[in-house]
Amino acid sequence: MGMVTVIIVSVVLEVFLNTNVVNSNLVMMTRLNCSLDENICLHNICKLTLVRKKVNLIDFACYFEKKQDDLMFRLQLHRIGSGARKIIDATEDFCQMISKEGRGSVLTRFIPSVEGHGNILSKCPLIGNVTLMRYPMDFSFVPFVLTPGNYRLIATFRSKNSTKKQPLINGDLYFSVRKMFRKK
Repeated sequence: MGMVTVIIVSVVLEVFLNTNVVNSNLVMMTRLNCSLDENICLHNICKLTLVRKKVNLIDFACYFEKKQDDLMFRLQLHRIGSGARKIIDATEDFCQMISKEGRGSVLTRFIPSVEGHGNILSKCPLIGNVTLMRYPMDFSFVPFVLTPGNYRLIATFRSKNSTKKQPLINGDLYFSVRKMFRKK
C-alpha cells in the first residue's frame, strides 16, 4: 500500500505540468495508512520512515501467490480541512498503465521517479515478490497549484472482476504544504 501511496504522491505532484514548483522544503508528509487484503497480499510491508528532518522514505512489499493481472489503480487527491475538496480522481488499468503503450496517461508521470526503487513497475501480471523500497519522497515537483494547507492522497488497487467492495491494496498519505516565506 505504501507503493500505492508513493504512486499517488508522485502522480499528484507531476500531474499539473507546471514549471513553477514549490520548494520541497515546504512539503511535509505526516502519516501513511495502509490496508491490504492479507489473503492476497502475503508477507506485506508498508511504512513511512523519516530519515532526516525533511526526507521521507516509503517501503512497500507484498508477495502475490496468484497472478494479479486485472488490477485497476485509482488515485485521488483531496484538500482537507475547512473548504475540503477533491482535486484529482483518476482510474486506470494498472497493467496497461505500466506498459509501453500506456505511457501517455496522466497517471504514468510518476514512473521515472519510482523506477530503480523496486520491481513494482517491471512486470504485469504482478506475481511473487513485488517491492518498492526506500523510495524517497521528492516533493520538488509539487506545483504552486497546491496552496498551503493539508492534503490527503488516496491510492487504491482493486480487481476489475471482484464483486467485493474491499480493495486489494489501499494507501492514504497525508501531507502539508506550508506557506513560502520570502527573505527581506
